[in-house]
Amino acid sequence: MPRSRLHICLCIALVAAALSASAARAGVTQLAAQHRDGQTFLTWSAASGTGFTHRIYSSPTPLTSAGDLAGATLVGAVGDSSACDRRLSRLLGVLFGYSVDSLAAPLDPGAGLFVHTPTSSSARWYAVTTQAAGFAEDSALVPGVNALSASVREVVAPPRPVHQRTLALWPPWPVHVYTFWPPAHDTPVIRAMGNREGLAFDCAVVRVPGGAPGALFVRMHARGSSFLDGLGGTSRPGEVVLSLDDPLPNGQNTFWYGYHPDYDITAAFNAPPTTGVVQDYTLRRVDWTLDWALRNFPVDSTRVYAFGYSMGGIGSVQLALRRPQRVAAVMAVIPKFDFSFLGDPDSASAFNTGQALRSVVDQMWGTVASNLPSSDGPGVYDLLDGASLASSPALRWIPPIVAFNGRHDHVVGWAEKIPFYSAMRQHHRGGTFYWDARGHFDGEASWTPMQFPVALYPFRTDRSFPALSHCSLDSDPGDGTAATGDEVGNINAYVEWDTTFQDTEHRWDGVIRMRPLQLTTGSLPEPDSCTVDVTPSRLQHFALEPGAPYDWSVLRLTDAAVIQSGSSFADSLGRATIHAVRVDTTGSRVTLVNTNWLAAGRPSGPARLALSVSGNPLRSSGTLHFAWPGSGEARVELLDVAGRRVRTLYHGRAEMAPTRLPLDARGLTAGLYFVRAEAAGVRLARRVVVIH
Repeated sequence: MPRSRLHICLCIALVAAALSASAARAGVTQLAAQHRDGQTFLTWSAASGTGFTHRIYSSPTPLTSAGDLAGATLVGAVGDSSACDRRLSRLLGVLFGYSVDSLAAPLDPGAGLFVHTPTSSSARWYAVTTQAAGFAEDSALVPGVNALSASVREVVAPPRPVHQRTLALWPPWPVHVYTFWPPAHDTPVIRAMGNREGLAFDCAVVRVPGGAPGALFVRMHARGSSFLDGLGGTSRPGEVVLSLDDPLPNGQNTFWYGYHPDYDITAAFNAPPTTGVVQDYTLRRVDWTLDWALRNFPVDSTRVYAFGYSMGGIGSVQLALRRPQRVAAVMAVIPKFDFSFLGDPDSASAFNTGQALRSVVDQMWGTVASNLPSSDGPGVYDLLDGASLASSPALRWIPPIVAFNGRHDHVVGWAEKIPFYSAMRQHHRGGTFYWDARGHFDGEASWTPMQFPVALYPFRTDRSFPALSHCSLDSDPGDGTAATGDEVGNINAYVEWDTTFQDTEHRWDGVIRMRPLQLTTGSLPEPDSCTVDVTPSRLQHFALEPGAPYDWSVLRLTDAAVIQSGSSFADSLGRATIHAVRVDTTGSRVTLVNTNWLAAGRPSGPARLALSVSGNPLRSSGTLHFAWPGSGEARVELLDVAGRRVRTLYHGRAEMAPTRLPLDARGLTAGLYFVRAEAAGVRLARRVVVIH
């Protein structure tokens, strides 16, 4: 071999050896494991450097050599400095390491960390290998160095966020930062909340000092923002603000919903999926974190509110439409209602076909044309269309939604609001809606004085309310084009109600009255009177069977005169609507009476079979309510759509039968079912919808 070529080869060999040595020095040492709250926290030390990939292996038997990896399970992989909270570090410009224990000091940001959520309880050994960029994986194992010398005992249990630190960012109250590492797979106690194991999500908790447990105020941030931008609530005593985060490693956000399992959360571009099921990963994480906050902080669980701007408003509306039993009321500023809407007349609208944000959601969820199935069953764009949800008979009621939108919003669009307003009105869902000439980024707009979240405080999940629709004072939103409709307008905004309605088995009544409105240009006094349809919603005790008769009346408070009255029948969902109720400035008392209840001679005892379902549609559980004849055999069964018995819920004597039965939806596939009750020769059936 010529000397020059020999010299080059020697140089290459020396460089390769140096790089190999450098890679070896960056290998894992001091691997340790801790298991708590259903999760295993693996930590290690590594020399400084970038571009490394660390792979984490798990085995039911000791891992002592490279050959043992063939029978081990690869549970995940992380890069260098995985103990660094990159999200918080970037936001505050200070380097932060994670804590794996609320009582422990933070880890060195340059160290390694991986959090695994096991699917079964057992003893496991772990090992971590290293691969430098451009090199093969170094699979050498040394117990006590990069492999555990003793197993870690894992127990399936609900995970929980870990307190990280307290920051002075929101005077006068401290900001408590927590981190949650949700699993990328289902376990017996928690569902997958992403497609990458060990991905961390921060959240913040701000507690306002006070006496009795206050409200839980859920804040979800706008797109491109963070959980540190939603630390404020109403500052009422006892209030707890829970500020959530929705980042992905590629810089995108999920609009508080989720994404396809094949979506590469590290890639700048993904091809839109054409098959498979889109998962609501983020909504599950919101649910989980909300449950954790309710269990661990002194809050009133009947007073959970959500508030947000833009994407945060989208998340708030999604909670109201997808989790109506969880929130008392929501307020959303410049939200989007329908992700399936492609044809805004404004050609620059960001969710139109070919525009930037349409490309973003296509990559996560597939195209509108494909409408891939969601993890709940229906097409993903059906679930992300507010008008479709408002029209669904499976949704018995929707908590109060207060929303502000702009007719010149080039981001989320204006025309898509019109079908949502129409569906809420036609299906008697209620809601209070404002619009003006604002764009998406206007700090001040005509209705800004009405955008105070404290307006949500009167509502509670243990109180019913009147869903209002077809108010005679409603403005005209037009058809979605700039040339039609009122530039500044509202729907249902002039009417309000007392939140302490009487809600008993036989009677529902309360007061509805007029109110003035505030614009940036001044006050709009309340008109002398109006008419509005009233549909009792979120009923606690007053229950009507589909088709059951009821009497109603409207009493004018000024002179205690009954100005309207009549009789009607409940619709197919057991809902009652009084049309064109007259309301004046002093208010009107609206009363409904269950005539079947009175005819049955209550409260001495039911004279007929009755059956109703609360919490329907069911995600985890609901409650069946019965009134039984005095004697005879009684049976309650759950049937599928083909009439086949799925479960027998009760079989015994009617006089001994419970008046309430829990209906556990766990283990049931999503879809339509029927609950059938039989007693004294009478059979009743009620539809039940199961969602997951």
